[in-house]
Amino acid sequence: MGNPIIEFKQRENDELKTTGGGNNQKPQFVLTGKELEQHITFLSGRLKDLEVDWEIYENNNFSKPIEVKIVDKAKAKSHQKRIIDLFSSDFSFSQIGMENDNSLILKIKNKAQLDKIDKEIRESENSDVVVSAIKDIGEYTPKFESADNNSDYKVFFLDFNDLNCQIKLEKNYMLICNVLHEYF
Repeated sequence: MGNPIIEFKQRENDELKTTGGGNNQKPQFVLTGKELEQHITFLSGRLKDLEVDWEIYENNNFSKPIEVKIVDKAKAKSHQKRIIDLFSSDFSFSQIGMENDNSLILKIKNKAQLDKIDKEIRESENSDVVVSAIKDIGEYTPKFESADNNSDYKVFFLDFNDLNCQIKLEKNYMLICNVLHEYF
């Protein structure tokens, strides 16, 4: 499974200037015992929250974009890769973007994939590092900021790495814009 570059931006202030390599010890942010169990329950609940309106995505054959927030100490690419691998299934790469240094935008193809991720989080003996690296999971919502109420926007679609999905997404967007234009 490859790791295509979505968008590369050099950090303005690189506070993570550490040498690579690592060792056999688990990172300091890894939760244990009751704290880990509570966090697993929390993340499992957040995954269940994503099931709302799932039919809309499945009926239109769209992947559901989600946002996975990462703890500050897990920003390293090696930790991000573990998170992305958890959410990737069937050799399908799940990352479609990044909101910021602490937030990955991932796609979930269907409810079966969501259930598989939930099971992996709850039952895997080796998931403590990945689970501890994840701060929160939720549905992705784009953020819009406007200096005034009369701004024009340029729309960029998330790339789901699926041409049929992209075409349908753009057609649906244009349909919605045309319907809304009639009302305004």
